[in-house]
Amino acid sequence: MCLVLMSVSFAPRTRAGAQPCETGQVTEGASDAAALSSEAFRRREVLNLRLQHLRERRRGGVTLLTGGLVSLALGGIVALAFREDEALLAGGVTSASFGAINAGLAFGLLDLGGRRAIATCTRYQGSLDLDRELFEESTGQLRSATGFALNTGLDVAYIVAGALMFFVGQAGDDPSVDPGTPWMRGAGVASITQGLFLLAFDIALWRRSNRRAQAAGALLF
Repeated sequence: MCLVLMSVSFAPRTRAGAQPCETGQVTEGASDAAALSSEAFRRREVLNLRLQHLRERRRGGVTLLTGGLVSLALGGIVALAFREDEALLAGGVTSASFGAINAGLAFGLLDLGGRRAIATCTRYQGSLDLDRELFEESTGQLRSATGFALNTGLDVAYIVAGALMFFVGQAGDDPSVDPGTPWMRGAGVASITQGLFLLAFDIALWRRSNRRAQAAGALLF
């Protein structure tokens, strides 16, 4: 399956077109810290972390949706075009099934309309306990990292199961006598491919969540 990476950047805006908060990156250094009060500097850093999280979630959603739609389309085409071939039929159906599930899960990451970003910006206009916000951000990112780490275990299971299916379905020394199980070979190859895609996806989001947790922890302490 082809993995198409699409970067989507966005700046949250209200319906009237006004931008409720700044989303630019803060330049670290003594001059910048001196230009703002300590509380204002930390507030802007926490806001940047939250918005960065939303942007990366959205990019992850676009990647998962794109990969899912590609798998669904290609898998469906292969299954229909080569339905007489048991291996290709099974491989196409397996890929299309993975694709449909991935595309459905992607919508939870997309934040269509930017509502979460606008709500985050609006919230940071008011009074906040920054230490509590930083603690929640750090622990929340660690929980996300743990979830992605668990997902990598499932991804490896898909790969191992696919490899097992492929080898069990292999033909014997004389294919005319023992043709093996073609559908297992096709489904096995598709499971390996999908597992590798999901493994790369989950590892990338795992690492990003860990980086955000460390950044929040550095501001907290």
